Amino acid sequence: MRNSHFNGFLAVAVVFMLLTGKVYAHSALVSSAPANEATVAAAPELKLSFNGPVRLVRLTMTGADKKEAALDFSPDTVAKQHYDLALPALSAGMYTVNWTLIGADGHTVGDKFSFNVDPSLPAHAGHGNHADHANHADHADHADHAGHGEHEAAPAATTVPAAEHQH
Repeated sequence: MRNSHFNGFLAVAVVFMLLTGKVYAHSALVSSAPANEATVAAAPELKLSFNGPVRLVRLTMTGADKKEAALDFSPDTVAKQHYDLALPALSAGMYTVNWTLIGADGHTVGDKFSFNVDPSLPAHAGHGNHADHANHADHADHADHAGHGEHEAAPAATTVPAAEHQH
């Protein structure tokens, strides 16, 4: 009898949490441009999209030489879901972006991703380069796809692995 009361209480609690939206998942990066493991001709900006509003509190980018790139970043006091940041001119090579955020649930989450800059890649006709491609993935505005050959490089925006959890 005691077990059935507990099961009933548990079912009511789960339904209540689902109906009130109080089930919190940790914040995570859902896409970036350049994308994780992408190779791009140039990266004039960095775009980060999270699964909900977050406060980005740390953002660094290092090159293959292990030196930090100069980013115009300061920690946010206001939560946002999307962040766009102009990047300095990047030379050829692999870059790693490290980020840390504070989510709506108050937890600190951090992760990293990498991309490669290869200026010898041709610019993607009609889009500049692959980093700009995420803004119109369905190509609905290109009826004939003229000049759109096959994509040699990785897509600009992608889902990234779940972030590591830090308490």
